[in-house]
Amino acid sequence: PPHRALLKATHPSGQPHGFGDTKAAAASVQRRHHRQQHNKEVKSPNPSRVCKNGGRQGGVAAGEGVLDPGIQRVLLLHAGHQQAERAVPAAAHRGQRRAAAHQRGGGGAAAGVRTERAGAHGQIQGAAVMLYTAMFAGGLYANMKALMLTNVGAVIAARSCLPVIVCIIEWGFLGRSLPGPRSVLSLTGVVGFAAMYIKFDTGVAVKGVEGYVWLFVWWLLLALQMTYGKWMTEKIEMTQWERVFYTNAFAIPPTIVLFFATGENAKVSDLVMGDSAWFWLAASCAMGVGISYSGWRSRSVITATTFTLVGVLNKMATIAFTVVVWPNDTSALSIVSLIFTILFGLLYQDAPKRKPAPARYGKGEHV
Repeated sequence: PPHRALLKATHPSGQPHGFGDTKAAAASVQRRHHRQQHNKEVKSPNPSRVCKNGGRQGGVAAGEGVLDPGIQRVLLLHAGHQQAERAVPAAAHRGQRRAAAHQRGGGGAAAGVRTERAGAHGQIQGAAVMLYTAMFAGGLYANMKALMLTNVGAVIAARSCLPVIVCIIEWGFLGRSLPGPRSVLSLTGVVGFAAMYIKFDTGVAVKGVEGYVWLFVWWLLLALQMTYGKWMTEKIEMTQWERVFYTNAFAIPPTIVLFFATGENAKVSDLVMGDSAWFWLAASCAMGVGISYSGWRSRSVITATTFTLVGVLNKMATIAFTVVVWPNDTSALSIVSLIFTILFGLLYQDAPKRKPAPARYGKGEHV
C-alpha cells in the first residue's frame, strides 16, 4: 500500500521522521477510535469482524501492534509535515554549503584572474610613467640647452606657439573637437602679441644651427609631454601624489645618464657653493614639488591645450611683474603687448569631446 511505501522511503526503520514526537498523540487517537468502534459493535455487532473463536479483530488485545489505516494516514500526514519542515532547513544548509564550496573554488580562480589583471595593469602603469618621465627628463635637458644657445625671446616665441600644436594633437589623437571662433581668436591674439613683445623688447637671438635644433627638440618634447600627460590622467588610475612621486623619482636615472653622457660631470670641480646655496637648493626642491602637484591637478580638470596656454600666460605674467617691480629700459609697446597677450589668453575656452558618429544602416537593417 502507498502508506507503507512512504514509511519505508522516509526512514530505514519504516517509520517517518517525527514519528517519535507524535507517538503519544497517535496512541490517544487510537484509543479513542477503538472506543468508538467498540461502542458501535456493542450496539450493532458486525458478524464479519467476529472471529471463529468469538473474539474481535479490531479489539485492543488483538490489535495493539496494528494501526488502523485512518490512524496511519494521520501519522503520515503529521510526520510528513514535520519532515518537510526539517528538510527545508537541511536543504538550505546543504545549498549554503555547496554555494560556499563553489564560492571557495570559484573565488580562488577569480582571485587569480584579479591578481593577473592587477599585475598587467601595474605593468602598463609602470611603462606609461617611464615613458612620460623619459620625455620629462629629456625636455628639461633640452630646455637648458636651448636657454644656453638662444635668448629669452626665442624661448618665449616657441612657447607661445605651443598651444596651437597641442590643440592639433588633441584633435587628432585625444578625441577633442577643433576650437571654436572665440578660442581661435584667443590663440591668434596670444601668438600675435607675444611676437610684438619679442620684437619691441628682446628680439630673437640663436647661436647657429645647434641652437635651432635644441629649441625645436625642446618644443617638440614639451608638446608631446603636454598631450601624453593629459592622456595619463584619463587612462591611468593614480592619485596626484603618486604621479608627482613617480614622475620625479623615475626622472633621476635618465638625468644621471645625461649628466655623464654630455660630459657635465667634468665641470663639477669648477662649481662653487655659497653660504646659503644649500638652503635655496632645498627651497627650490620644495617649490618644485608644489609645481609638480599643481600641474598634475590642473591636467586632471582642464584640457592639454588650456594647460599649455596657462603655462604661456604664466611666463608673460612673470615678465610683466618683473618689469613693474624692477623697471628698466622697457618700452611702452612691449608692456602693452604683454597685457594684451594675457587678455587674449583669458578668452580661450576648452574644446569639448567629439561626439561619436551615428551608426549607418543599409536597406532592410534595423536598429
